[in-house]
Amino acid sequence: MICQCNIEAKLPKIFPEEQAAAEAEMAFSDAAKASSDLGNADSAMATFIYDPVISGMDDFVDRTEDHLDKSDVNAAEAGRL
Repeated sequence: MICQCNIEAKLPKIFPEEQAAAEAEMAFSDAAKASSDLGNADSAMATFIYDPVISGMDDFVDRTEDHLDKSDVNAAEAGRL
């Protein structure tokens, strides 16, 4: 958004020739989309990591705590293995 406000509006002044300005705008648009896609990838990556990894660890901790609360150390150890 910052780049669009600060750069995109200035492209016609930087490239006064109509064809060059159009090409620059197209390249800038592609770069802005790539930047946006990378920004959105952060949340997708967090979801990807959380679901299989963090939630799996949470499940393990919950099961292990249940076993330890019941003083069933063997079951807790078996879950670890």
